[in-house]
Amino acid sequence: MRKPTPHFVNLDVDNETLCVAYVAGNSGHNGATSRSRPSGRPEIDDEGLTELHMRSTRPLKTAWLVTWEWIGDHARVKDEKKVVALFNYRWSGERVRDFVEQIYVALEFSDWSKVGVARNQRDNPYRAQFGTLNGRLWHGEVSCGHNPWLRARQVRNFEVVIDDDGTNHTRWEEIQRPNPPKLSGGT
Repeated sequence: MRKPTPHFVNLDVDNETLCVAYVAGNSGHNGATSRSRPSGRPEIDDEGLTELHMRSTRPLKTAWLVTWEWIGDHARVKDEKKVVALFNYRWSGERVRDFVEQIYVALEFSDWSKVGVARNQRDNPYRAQFGTLNGRLWHGEVSCGHNPWLRARQVRNFEVVIDDDGTNHTRWEEIQRPNPPKLSGGT
């Protein structure tokens, strides 16, 4: 008889990520667990079940990060709300721009205004825009809103760290904007 294949499911429980395995089929058991091996790979016990317990995330090498930005204390956003979204680094600037605009509408507009924007995009007073480099559009940065506003850009090494007291903190490295040479005019 063939041994059943375990299936892994990631769960977020009490600020901790658990990787729990279960086996579909008639194995006769519904649940035994074991800790992961030091190598980080899960160890499957005799019943074909495993559990992997982690306290932090592996850093994302590169990702699109969307955060709240503001000027002045009157528009300040709480630190735990600063990170709004993460998108895959392979997404195009246009796709990120469209998603950031929809996130801003969802978070900041009244129901009445949401209906207006759904009917006609031109009714949106805060369209998402690309950044500029030397007066030219640059698809590596997107902003949307007034104050506070959403800002999307690619970052490196994004990770969530869980302190000993159980609080989550995010950290990342900003990628420096390219500094292309200025185009000179004709003579």
